[in-house]
Amino acid sequence: MRRRRGILRRRILPEIHLLGPGMRILRRAHALFARGAYSESAALFENLAVESRRRGYPRSFRLLLQAGRAAILAGNISYGVDLLLQGLKLLYDQDMTDLAQQRGEQLIVELGQQGLHPEAERVKTWMESVGLDTGSPGKISDGRIPGFPALPPNCPGCGAPLRPDEVDWIDPQTAVCEFCGSVVRGESR
Repeated sequence: MRRRRGILRRRILPEIHLLGPGMRILRRAHALFARGAYSESAALFENLAVESRRRGYPRSFRLLLQAGRAAILAGNISYGVDLLLQGLKLLYDQDMTDLAQQRGEQLIVELGQQGLHPEAERVKTWMESVGLDTGSPGKISDGRIPGFPALPPNCPGCGAPLRPDEVDWIDPQTAVCEFCGSVVRGESR
């Protein structure tokens, strides 16, 4: 167990610039998003993404994607899609093509469900331009993965929504929040 903890610590903590003031900002961004204060939330997520990228953390894509979603919900649709594409491009540039494809397909569905078909087409066009298969994304699933426990709805560390298909599983009962790196135990069903 000690070795696993060391591996986990090395794997997660170097990416966390969100300790202290950054974590408070992340919690606030998620709380604002949950309350519907999307403009403020988008600005906080984007600032966190910029700082994360400045520090060279490879997984700041998630902050860009959340900033894009918030900007779109705030009515700043074109800028929101720009942020979404920046997040996808970051994934693609880091050779995380499977994840870029998964998130891209998810975004196409989300945008379509919001009636933003030209914007969904913009994401699809970008994906095709870099050789990612867009297939025919269906509806968004509830994120459950057969054989894995249900997660709490939100991360206890930062307040991010937790979806089993969007977290890193470190064992069959334990996942890592994609935003803050908090370790979260699944709940028995």
